[in-house]
Amino acid sequence: MTMQTDLQAAVDKAASAGAKLHAIVHGDAADTVETENGPIKTVAGTIADNETAIAASRAELDQKVADASGSAQAASASALAAAGSAATASERAAKIPDVAPAHALKGIRVNGAGDAYELYVGGGDVNGPVGAADGDLVRFDGATGKLLKGGGKVQAADIQAGVLGSVAARNVGTAPGAIPDVLADGKLPASVLPAIDLSTRVAKTGDTMTGPLAGTTFKSGGSAAATGFQIASGADLATLFKAASYTALQSAGTSASGDGAGNYTSVSLSYSGTQVILYTTKNCNCNCMG
Repeated sequence: MTMQTDLQAAVDKAASAGAKLHAIVHGDAADTVETENGPIKTVAGTIADNETAIAASRAELDQKVADASGSAQAASASALAAAGSAATASERAAKIPDVAPAHALKGIRVNGAGDAYELYVGGGDVNGPVGAADGDLVRFDGATGKLLKGGGKVQAADIQAGVLGSVAARNVGTAPGAIPDVLADGKLPASVLPAIDLSTRVAKTGDTMTGPLAGTTFKSGGSAAATGFQIASGADLATLFKAASYTALQSAGTSASGDGAGNYTSVSLSYSGTQVILYTTKNCNCNCMG
């Protein structure tokens, strides 16, 4: 290799580098230039990319500015609405009567018409008229429309004429615990009937019925000759049935008569050991208990 050869190689390399540099500087935006370190964009391509990025940033900035403007307008509208509400509230508050404790007693009118009423606010106490005492009932005065009437309590004059005397009369003859009946006129009676001891009329659980039978003679049909009886033991029951049923069976006789088809006109009695057998008709006309 001679010096001339080396010089020619250097010139060729410089020429190639100059051509690449020319392509980078003057190439189109879409072109790329191959170098020893890989492809690179041309100046026009780099400028185009930068312009695209700047345009995108500008659009984003414009959107943010628009959003901020909208928020500012909404805030302004809200402020106006709040101001209107405050004005309305102030106007309504001005119409409310002053009922502060310093002005507790104040004359007002209902719906702008009618008599004036006294309004007590603050302490919560209602002062009665002179003469009112503990436990007194307040009275409503229908003539003046006021709650408290002179005297401050219910008096005898407030009760309908004759009621007090009627109540006193109705109280005559009553006893503690007695429940009076109500008469047809809706008033209480002057006295009440004596109390009735139900234990003498009704048998209750746990009661013991003692004493002899009041009577053991019975008439036809089974009605007792006496007004009633008490049963103390099984012996009384035996006496009862012996006097009524068993005696009637013994007096029935031992023969039967009839049409032979079960329609007997009398009864017969037979014995089988210790058993007594009674034959009777289904349409019996005899006086079995006579």
